[in-house]
Amino acid sequence: MKFFKILKKLFLYSSVIFVVGCLSIYIYIENGAKIYFPEKQRIEIIKNIKSAPQQPDNFVQFYNSVYPESLKDNFWKIVYRNFTTLFPVRNILLSRNVANNFVSPFSINKGHNRISNISLIRYIEQNTTQKECLNFEFQKFDFLHNRKGIDAVSQGLFKKSVNDLQPIEMAEILALYENPVKNDKYRNPERAKKRANVFLERYQEYILENESKTSK
Repeated sequence: MKFFKILKKLFLYSSVIFVVGCLSIYIYIENGAKIYFPEKQRIEIIKNIKSAPQQPDNFVQFYNSVYPESLKDNFWKIVYRNFTTLFPVRNILLSRNVANNFVSPFSINKGHNRISNISLIRYIEQNTTQKECLNFEFQKFDFLHNRKGIDAVSQGLFKKSVNDLQPIEMAEILALYENPVKNDKYRNPERAKKRANVFLERYQEYILENESKTSK
């Protein structure tokens, strides 16, 4: 009987320590950017993201159909899904890409660590939307061959503005975005075509599913 009481106390203490630990990590991550990044730098990061030109509706809709819920996601939602879903669907977290690919290389000093990067992701999510991150991401992304940003790659590949792109053409651009070297149609035509078709199929499935829901 005494053994079970000791076991119960140990379980209770362990639970309290676990909860306090998780809460401490959460608070630290939510406020960590203020520790790692000076206020002037934080203001500049948000200003740059928010000032990016808005991407055309046809591309935003295509992107959101290929990566459903991506414009509503955030870091904590993805963490939750990874812990509660056996085979979670891989979604691109735009705020993470903005932090990793554009902000971090220029902003994080040698003393900074992974926690600082996650804190920056959360700071970006607290002060911008995923759609604003999408605008910034596709304005700045380097598609290689002197094609920086979606406007440049659209003109370079199709001689069109983004507004005029067809679904298969947007699928090709997303394949390049996924990997601009491996999915380059001039370097690896078969692989590039295969990846573009995967994105096109996701788009078509999303449209059919929505039409089916609407007709019910």
